[in-house]
Amino acid sequence: MSGPNLQIQGGNFQNCEGQPLADGYLILTLSHDESAGASLVVSGATIKVDLDSNGNIPSSPATRIYSSDVLTPAGSYYQVIGYEADGTLAYGPQIWKLTSTPNPLNVASIIPLSPPGRASFTGPLTLETNGTQNTEQNLLNLAEGTGVTITNSAGTTTISASGSGLSLEVNGTANDDQALLNLQNGSGITITDLGSGTVSIAGPSFSGNGAYMVGPGIRSALFLSDTFGSINANNVGGTRTANQVIVYLFMLDVTMTISTVSVIATNNSLDEQMTFGIYSYTGNKLLDGGSFNASTSPTVQTNTLGSPVTISPGTYWQAQSSVSNGTGATVLGILASALLIPAYVLGPAAATAANSLNGGVLPATLGTLTPFTPDSSNGDGFCCPVYR
Repeated sequence: MSGPNLQIQGGNFQNCEGQPLADGYLILTLSHDESAGASLVVSGATIKVDLDSNGNIPSSPATRIYSSDVLTPAGSYYQVIGYEADGTLAYGPQIWKLTSTPNPLNVASIIPLSPPGRASFTGPLTLETNGTQNTEQNLLNLAEGTGVTITNSAGTTTISASGSGLSLEVNGTANDDQALLNLQNGSGITITDLGSGTVSIAGPSFSGNGAYMVGPGIRSALFLSDTFGSINANNVGGTRTANQVIVYLFMLDVTMTISTVSVIATNNSLDEQMTFGIYSYTGNKLLDGGSFNASTSPTVQTNTLGSPVTISPGTYWQAQSSVSNGTGATVLGILASALLIPAYVLGPAAATAANSLNGGVLPATLGTLTPFTPDSSNGDGFCCPVYR
């Protein structure tokens, strides 16, 4: 906006004796600093508007000011005071809130926001809620909320709680002591006061004391008896594709903190680098286990994570991949036998990811997943790194 947008004129301003403020003047003061486009409109600078012999704002030369509705933030207004030609206070103060239409505006049509002649007026009223100025500065309506009752009588407003107060319960039954709620640790449950009113309640953590997870969520050694085989890290339906990321779905029922990832390669093949990791169900990488070399069979290879990764109970994808399409990118794993793991054969729990391995590093996200049904006759199956 290049300048003030509203032309004001007329008014027929008079003193208390009904005489025109002939050749008098008005002083307009903006309620607070405002912006009009790129322009700053400063409230401290007053605007003097000269009146003609009839107490009117002349139409020529035009007097222009900013209307309230083009200024930001909203809620601005003008304090208006009228003076005789000799400087005697004769009118106001009044409060004007102006709109862009009609333009030109005959100010005689303005209905002021405060009564004229209010000599005790010392400054504009500012309405706020929690220290933030209200958008509407002409009305403050106190409305009842949940558990609050508001009454007004003879100008006094009373705000009171309409409910019976806080009720402390356990499993839907009111506690005997309604003044104290003391949360205590139980078996497998840790309660921590984090300060500022925040309490953390954590279940059992599957970390430490030799705890581990094998492959996609296997935590029982009984399951692993005589089931291991040599599984290629990027085999789908008998086809191996370099840098293709394959994922197998699994569910975790405890919290697990992982610090290391270990594998045993099964092939002694040179230039076969394999990578394993864990993704959220929505496809975001949570853990990258790093690269493992197939040529070190049957040595246990262990990568230590830069920072331990804590995974909460939920549903996840294990990812496996290799930088080549060779047959030697194999580690101990479990073949997709229909009798052994029917969930992977019967359900959409295995897929290939649209995003690829890059330089041995798993992608940040999986991208679009294309489900496939693992078939043991094609050599499909999941690798079993040990997450500890």
